[in-house]
Amino acid sequence: MNFDVGDDRLSVTFRLDTEPAELDLRDGGLGEEILAAAVNGMIRSSWVERSPEGEAWADLRPRTAGRKPGLTSQRIGILTGDMLDPSRFEDGGTVIEERSATWYYKHDGENSLSYKKMHSFHNGNERNRQVPRRVIGWTDTAKETAARLIDAAIFELQQ
Repeated sequence: MNFDVGDDRLSVTFRLDTEPAELDLRDGGLGEEILAAAVNGMIRSSWVERSPEGEAWADLRPRTAGRKPGLTSQRIGILTGDMLDPSRFEDGGTVIEERSATWYYKHDGENSLSYKKMHSFHNGNERNRQVPRRVIGWTDTAKETAARLIDAAIFELQQ
């Protein structure tokens, strides 16, 4: 199994590789469950200001922190609350195929402000000196959950 991250597409993809050919991610909600684990991991990581891989996000620059009103908005990535709103993750698009399952961050098109904000946040933006703060990816827990789900599905196939 492979765990891919599409940095430009703001997506994650799970792919089967050496698992039995009869295994189909469209069966019994298997692909959806795997992607739900990825989504939960990304939401939890963003709330503790870490990448899905566990790296702490860079601190806010003093100028940026000074523009943010109130104590709760001192959280990294929170100005209006829209970009890291859990619904942006939970309502993201999915494509489930026989051997792959892909999730996409919910935005309003690649020319939209919602896409550009997350793309710059996740990948960094040299023009305005924004450092990358990775949001999209696979946590270890999501990978472990996917492996358990696949093992259970293989076990069921063998019965």
